[in-house]
Amino acid sequence: MLRNVGLVSHFSQGDVMRGDVTRAKYFAYGSNLNAADFARWCNERGISVELRFISTAWLPDHELSFHYFSVARGGGALDIRPKFGSSVAGVLFEANDSAWAALDRKEGATSPTSSDRANRTRYKRIDAAVLTDDGREYSAQTYRVIESAPKHIPPTQEYLDIVDQGLRGFGLPTKALHEAAADRSISPEPRSIFVYGTLMRGGSAHLMARNHGVMHVENATVRGELWSLGPYPGMTLTEPSASLGTRSAVADGPVVHGERLEVRDIGGLLAKLDEYEDFAGYGASGSLYRRALVRAAGCLSWAYVYVGSLEGAELVPGGRFLIEPSATESSAGEKRS
Repeated sequence: MLRNVGLVSHFSQGDVMRGDVTRAKYFAYGSNLNAADFARWCNERGISVELRFISTAWLPDHELSFHYFSVARGGGALDIRPKFGSSVAGVLFEANDSAWAALDRKEGATSPTSSDRANRTRYKRIDAAVLTDDGREYSAQTYRVIESAPKHIPPTQEYLDIVDQGLRGFGLPTKALHEAAADRSISPEPRSIFVYGTLMRGGSAHLMARNHGVMHVENATVRGELWSLGPYPGMTLTEPSASLGTRSAVADGPVVHGERLEVRDIGGLLAKLDEYEDFAGYGASGSLYRRALVRAAGCLSWAYVYVGSLEGAELVPGGRFLIEPSATESSAGEKRS
């Protein structure tokens, strides 16, 4: 449910958008999450903009940065930059052409198809793969600074409060925002991963996880189906693909049983697993598994979802992979989720 109230005419949920019918998904991560601030900007210019709320979401393998001076804000303004194994919290909206025109104007950008490059003075639109915590992946667009400053530019307290309130209004964490504002190293989010195969305790690949600093392990379930693919399993998500924490919910649909691992060096582990699970990267073709986000034991967690062929695969009764302990890891090429 939309939690950021006070701008129903601008942030709506489920309403049919007026005007043109071309709609694309917009990922917001900064001051545009603050309904009151967004309404002020629109009202000052006599602009009516509707953004249809889809879901809270995360931009994978990125982090927040303050390396741009905003004249309008009088200090640093948010940007994003690549950071493997981390993610940026935000909100996914649906925007029509008129909404995109207003957003481009607000961010000092022109349409990606425009030949008028003179107006691209601040931010530009970029394509992005955006994840929601029910395992889904969306193609969206967001904004990124064109020319970042070489040094950190601290934001004003007013701007920081605007973004903080916007994030809190949607129930999103603010820790990364304040770490970026203080020019501190940003803690990777999430540090958890949901595993359901040989990466579990007692499994032949669990040592690989332990080598990256497993700090906590607990049982967890995610709604989905588990398939036997020979020596390793594969999880597919069902509709709706919401996670269930640790409770049993057979009546609500099939579940996959596994463990939530909290890992100190989550980036290092994900780099290893992307290769092991044949994940080619967001937006790339040819992956056997897809790195997604789910809620496991109530915590945002990475998970590898099987996207290969199910021909010849067998559904695992009860959604629980039986561990066969081994002193050494399984042979190269076996999938270990």
